[in-house]
Amino acid sequence: GKTTLLNRWLRERQDLAVIINELGDIGIDQHLTGESRVPVTLLSGGCLCCVIQGTLSSTLRNLFMARKNGELPPFSTLVLETTGAADPFGVTAPLEQDPWLQKRFFCQSVLTVVDALAGTRSLERHPEWLEQIHAADALLLSKTAQC
Repeated sequence: GKTTLLNRWLRERQDLAVIINELGDIGIDQHLTGESRVPVTLLSGGCLCCVIQGTLSSTLRNLFMARKNGELPPFSTLVLETTGAADPFGVTAPLEQDPWLQKRFFCQSVLTVVDALAGTRSLERHPEWLEQIHAADALLLSKTAQC
């Protein structure tokens, strides 16, 4: 689903920076993205929308400054891969509330990946996923070939 899409983008585009959010203290997804010249930052230990929300603001500042100082390759697009439990409105809040970030970043779109095989069953177990669908500018159905 999400990691497969992210890997595709990493192969096709070099103007990306990526932030991957993991609930646990040990991240796995950043290793699944393979070899890439694109900067990948891991934010672990909780969900961006609530537990480590302040960490996103500081990470965005650090990425911007590292790019400006030539420490990172230029990027025009930042991809934020959140956990499956993330509230999109909570994740985008720092962009709306921080004047410094507002001048440098904006949320172009929210993309939600939905597992076509487990979709409705998953929604019954995880009602917070309805918020992700509601907030999405676009939905991507994964595993459709297996349906």
